[in-house]
Amino acid sequence: MNVTFYCPWDKDRRVNYNSPYSEAKGMEPKPRVLPAIIANTQERLNQLLDKVSFAPEVMLDLMDGRFVPSQSLLFPMRLRDDQSYQLHIMAEDPLRWVQGLPGEVESVAFHLEAVGDPELVSRELERLGFQVFLALNPATPFEEAKGLLEGVDGLLVMTVEPGGYGAPFTPDALGKVSEARRLHPSMDLEVDGGMKPETARMARKAGANVFASGSYIVKSRDPLEAYRRLLKAVE
Repeated sequence: MNVTFYCPWDKDRRVNYNSPYSEAKGMEPKPRVLPAIIANTQERLNQLLDKVSFAPEVMLDLMDGRFVPSQSLLFPMRLRDDQSYQLHIMAEDPLRWVQGLPGEVESVAFHLEAVGDPELVSRELERLGFQVFLALNPATPFEEAKGLLEGVDGLLVMTVEPGGYGAPFTPDALGKVSEARRLHPSMDLEVDGGMKPETARMARKAGANVFASGSYIVKSRDPLEAYRRLLKAVE
């Protein structure tokens, strides 16, 4: 599918002063769990958001079919107004996908591997009013991101190969979390992929405080209970 539009979504952005992203810099970051959503239609997106309506924050996985083989959220999204959202852009040209996003999207994660000038992308996302997370694939060394972290609000470390639900957990990626926590004690450090209580505890011990979980929560028979178990494991 060739996508040629420039995401003509609502241009009015709102500031949510109760957002977890509004915490003062320097404070110890609290553990948070974000259900992760993959959807190809608005109808499916609505179904999944209703399924995780208990969660104050949700990760939205946008995939262009080029940076990763899968596709997701390549349409003008409409979102619930009682949640905040992180848009995880697994796509080439990430700035293309943030123009006119719904106001409920408060943070954007883009992949270092997808851009030529990550500092330019970070500055533009900040100018547009987003909290900015830099995302790293499992094979990308921490050294490639180390000098960029002063210019972002958080680091997202992929603990699976990106592109869909159910990929195997990559524990070696947690070394990047430990190194980032040593250098940035108050930064949001997020992990995404293979998160269930056992692996989330490993990531928490490494220094992560934000845990994105797709299949463990979304595909559970009881998503709320799965969410609670995961949050309890990292508190």
